[in-house]
Parts: sequence; C-alpha cells; structure tokens
Amino acid sequence: MEFVQAVNRYQKILREQCEKKTTHYISRKNVPEIDTISWSWVASSLAVLLEEYSLGITDAMILCELELKWERYYFDTLRRARYNFSSIESLYEDDLITEIALHVTVEVSKYIPECDTWVINVIDGVGEATLDVYLNPKFNAWAGFHISLNSESIPFLQDRTLRMLCSGKFNRLGDIQQNTIALERNQCIAHTLSTENMMFQLEEEEGAFVREHFPHTVRHLLLSQASFQEQSFSLWLKVVEIESTVHAIPGALHDSSVDYHSTRTTYKNVYLVDTTHDTTPIVMCFFDEHIPLTTLFKSGDYIGVYHPSLQHEHLNDTQRSYGEVVLDYCHTTVLFFMEEACAEIAGVHKPPPVTDEITVAPTHRNSQGDMDCTWDVERTTIDKLVHSMLNVTLFGRIALIGKNTPFVDGSDNIMDRYTMRIVDETGRVDVTLWEEVGRSTRKWREKDYVLLSNLSTTACHESDKGPQWYMNGSEAYETKGFNVTHIKSMLTSSVFRHVRLFQDIGKEDHWQMEMTIVGWELHLRDTQEAVVWDEYTERYREPKRVEEEEKAYDPFGFSTRTIGNAIITDVHDACLHPVSRTENQTKTRDQEQEQEQEAAVIKGRLMCVHCECVIPPSQVVQAFQSRQDTSEDNDPWRGWIAWRLDDGSGQTLLASGCEETILNIPAYRFKSMSHKIQTTSLDSVMGKSFYCSLTRMSPAYHRIDQAAMFRKNAFDGALIV
Repeated sequence: MEFVQAVNRYQKILREQCEKKTTHYISRKNVPEIDTISWSWVASSLAVLLEEYSLGITDAMILCELELKWERYYFDTLRRARYNFSSIESLYEDDLITEIALHVTVEVSKYIPECDTWVINVIDGVGEATLDVYLNPKFNAWAGFHISLNSESIPFLQDRTLRMLCSGKFNRLGDIQQNTIALERNQCIAHTLSTENMMFQLEEEEGAFVREHFPHTVRHLLLSQASFQEQSFSLWLKVVEIESTVHAIPGALHDSSVDYHSTRTTYKNVYLVDTTHDTTPIVMCFFDEHIPLTTLFKSGDYIGVYHPSLQHEHLNDTQRSYGEVVLDYCHTTVLFFMEEACAEIAGVHKPPPVTDEITVAPTHRNSQGDMDCTWDVERTTIDKLVHSMLNVTLFGRIALIGKNTPFVDGSDNIMDRYTMRIVDETGRVDVTLWEEVGRSTRKWREKDYVLLSNLSTTACHESDKGPQWYMNGSEAYETKGFNVTHIKSMLTSSVFRHVRLFQDIGKEDHWQMEMTIVGWELHLRDTQEAVVWDEYTERYREPKRVEEEEKAYDPFGFSTRTIGNAIITDVHDACLHPVSRTENQTKTRDQEQEQEQEAAVIKGRLMCVHCECVIPPSQVVQAFQSRQDTSEDNDPWRGWIAWRLDDGSGQTLLASGCEETILNIPAYRFKSMSHKIQTTSLDSVMGKSFYCSLTRMSPAYHRIDQAAMFRKNAFDGALIV
C-alpha cells in the first residue's frame, strides 16, 4: 500500500540526514542516533502528520516536520521526558523556578582551594545555554578522582553526564545576551547552589569501573546485619520497582543510626536486587528532600549506591514483609546510574534466571523476558509476533471486526472490550482493544487498512490447543490507532495519490482512481436489486392500479415513501451503527435486584447493538446507510445508493459510499426533501469528476472510502469537498 511505501522511503531519508548531522557534529554529544529511527516511530509520526494536514501536504513539508519531530522526540522524550527532564534555557527564561530536573554534560570543572569547592560548567545539548554548578562537598572526592579508560588516566568529571535536581539560579543576569565579554561571568552565566540530589551517569565502556568500586553484594549486607557491625558498603543494584506513593511517618522519627540528626516526615521506597543469582530483595528509602531523586531513574535501570546507611531498626510493616535488607539514602551516599542496555553491553547486568523454558530470540529480551520493539528498525509483520512483546506497531487490513463484548473483572468493574482480526501479507492475528482505545475504533469497518501502535502480547500459556498468547492494546500501554484508509491527506496530496485504471488493478483490494459519476441506482437490502435509478425515478410513485403486470414494478404496494426513507437511517453518533429500540426488558447486573421496578423504564430505550449500551436521544443522528450496515427492523424499504463510475477507459463499476461528500448535502437535510428534489440532487452529480479511493468488498461490490473534487489548491490541485 502507498502508506507502507511512504514510511519506508521517509525512514531511509531520515537515516541518511541524521548520518550527515552525526558526521558534521561528531564532536558533540546528544546527536540523534541513526539506528534508533525505527519503522514504528516513522509510521506513527507520519500518520499523525497526515491527519493534521487534511487538505494536502508536500514532500518537503513532510520531511521537514519529521526531522524536527525526531530531534524533539529524541532530546525531549528519550533524554528528558522519560525522566521528566527540563532544559537549562528554562532557568534563563523563568526567574521563579524552584526545582527542575536536568540531564547535562560537564564542559569544564574547576577546583577552588580557598573554600575547598568544585565548580563545574554544564550543557544539556538542546541549546547554547550553560550553567555553573557548585558541587556539594560529598562529591569532592569523586570530582578530583581519575579513572583508567583505554589505558589512559582521565579526570572522572571529563565529559561526564550528570542527572541532577536544580533549585534554580541564585544570581541575577544582565539584560545583554549570554556570554557577552563586557559582563562579569556571574552576570551572564546562571549559577545554581550545591545540591545532594545528583547522580553520575556511567557509560557502557565503564564496566571495569563498576566492578572495581562496587564490590559488595547482598550477602555482605546480611552478614553485617547479623553481626551488627558498622562498615561502609558500595553496591551495584538493579531497580525492580519504584513506589508511586510517598508515605508519611507517624510522629517525628529521630534516627540516630546515621551521621546526621534531623526529623524525618516522609519517605519513599525503591525496591532493588543485586546482580548475583541471589534473589534476596533490598529496600532503599529516600526521605524528605531526597525523594525527588527517584524521578531520575526508572525500573530496569542500574544504580551504584556508594556508602548508604544500613537500617537495623525502625522498619515498617511493608519493609519487613518485602525485604530483609533496608538501606537509607543519607548525606554521605553518592549514586551512580547506568541504563539497562548499557549495563548489558558492559557485562554488569543481572543474569536472567536459569529455567528450562525455551524462549524466542532471547538476545532481544530483557531480564524479565519481555521483548521491547520500540526501536526495531524493520517493520514488525504478523509472522514475527511471539509472546511477551511490548510496544509493537502493527499495520494491516481489518478482516473481521466485532462489537463490544464487556468484560467484568473480579471487582465487578465493567470494561469495554473490542476485538478485530488484522491480516497482512504474512498472516493474521486477533487483537483486543480495551476501554478508551477500543471506543476510539468504533467507526472502523471491515477491509479498512489500519495502524496500531504500542500493542503488547501476553505471556505464553498452555491450553487445549497448545501454547497460546493474546494481543492487547489499552491506554496503559499508550496504544493509539490510525485508520489509514480514511486519512484524507492520502488522497488530497499528490505525493501519496497514485491514480490507476480499473483494468490495471488486478487482485488488489484497495486503490485510487479518477472517476466520473455517470449514473446512480437505489438497491434494496432484501432483494439486492435496483428498484430506482437515474433513468427510472417516477414509476413506483404512480397511483395504485389493479393490473397484475404493474405490480411487478412495485413490490411494496406502490409505496409513496421517498428515496431518503430507504437510504437514511438513525445511527449512534459514536460508531455510526444503526440504533434499535428495546421491546423487552433488558437485564443488567445492577438491575437484577430491582427487576420489577425497572421493567417499565427499560422497555423502549434506544440501544446501540455495536457498543452494547443504552444511548440518549441526543446521541442519535441520521446518516446514509451503506450496504454493510445492518438494522434490526423488518422494513423492506431499506437500501443504499450505488454510484455508476467511469474511469475513462470504457469500463464502469458500481460503488457505494461518501454520499454526503458527493452530494454535498447532510443526511438529515436530504431526508427532509421531497422526492423530486431528492432525485434532482442525485441527477445533479452525474458528469462530475472526482478523485476517490476504493475498496473491493466483493467481486461485484466496491466501497468509496474517500472522494475529492478536482479543484486547485496550494499543493497539487485536489481538495476535499
């Protein structure tokens, strides 16, 4: 399809452009990495972009937008938003900032012997702004430390990346541009006070540093705890979970076990394990002003804990139930940080548990056994799907789509659940979409091409049919859906529009064509036959006759109902499926106890069968009925309009859809017209030419998904009607 081809092309161009930038800025850090431009990111970003530019977009605009979006995404999302980082420039723009998180790199470090203080100048790689930071005295030993890297001894702070919480600048800057030589340094460069809330980031080539300076394990802590001996520890640990709740300490807890004296009021727990095969859990407590430090790392990351305090007393019930070892982040503790992927490369990660289970592609799975597909460069097709996958982006065609089948969990909460079968050139898979994500797809129809991002697959389990797993999408996974078939820009932009003749289509089920309407027909649902068409519009309205031969022209007793009565129906505005009225009592779980009292009220309610819910009259609208729509009424005067299309090659075909777009008349207004005006309106579009996208529903039935008139615009000559 055109969309897949476009994604592949833009991904290649973006990678080439980033490669040029990397070569040009080879000396700078934080340049977007080439290999991380994944197919899923390009596909999702392109879909969002095309939805925003519904009237059309050029190739140059797409490339410019995608390049800017990628750099923003890399810097702001990967480097910042994942840990809620801000930028140094915000310190210059806002004098009222109290505390922000920064991800910075040391440019210059300087020791001031008169006050035994280190000052570092840092940048964040986003703008040109820099920041002077006075280090807390507990970092002095590390600031003056030298490490051995590639057989060279280099200062520990040289090009060192830091994660820190900044309390805002304390100096007042001049009104002239930063770094102006006419001003003193404290007038043009922001200065911030020292803070304990800082972490040193370690890179993948520093595995030897980790093994040398963090030698202790949980076994050493247990031995010390048993002997009540005070000693210093340095541990390399993996983050298992970070509590979201900040706990209040009942009463003021005066802790004399550490080397400082203060009254603690709140704390937050972080659950850890060491990198040996020992599974003994560790709890680390962050108190009061140190609690924001927990926002600088996430589950799965590795942290080096240098000189924590080991708690022997004052354990609460949660800590006692979870871990045998409880650590405190105190005023002597220094934290080091390494991302999970870097730790695996450096060889300082926790080895996976030894099991007899055979896993698929173990090199791509983390220690929890999950396969994260966020940065897969290639498109993930259905044949590549396995169990325990995260952040899967899937593109395919809807083969089957089901109505809402609500799920009741163990707490009697009802959750909306929508299922659909997606197929591509490699296979098929059933996808379950939950709650809001499922509700956002209610207007999708069979044969639509769709893009679903951030799906996940469950763990594999045994069933009667053998090993099984399921595919799900929900707000918790940040799943998003795009109906590519109905993205208007795919038709209005010449870069995506590929017009072809019907005779050249072959077995394809979706294509775009330039067509002229040469006729129309009214087909009825029951007979599937045309009873009214552009050359025969009046005969069925003649007065009733007794001649037998005349009855053949009017199977409904010479009805006087209009075409609008047949092709327009009441639908639910959220899904555009026909509504029905309940004739009998409908019982729900909450109504069983009050069955008799509710019976009269429930009877006659408007129901949406597709959404499985009662709807108020305000959510009922009128719409043109398509051949796919089903209704529970038995009215034989129900049908649809089929357009006779000519592509200029001498062949014609019948297709239905886009009535409001082609007629430029809302459904409710068309229904209110007289029969004569309705037929005149249908006749008026004959001879008009359109661009349209078509879907083959069956050998004899085609659906018009979109239509755009020939009208000049700023891009390429097409404009949605």
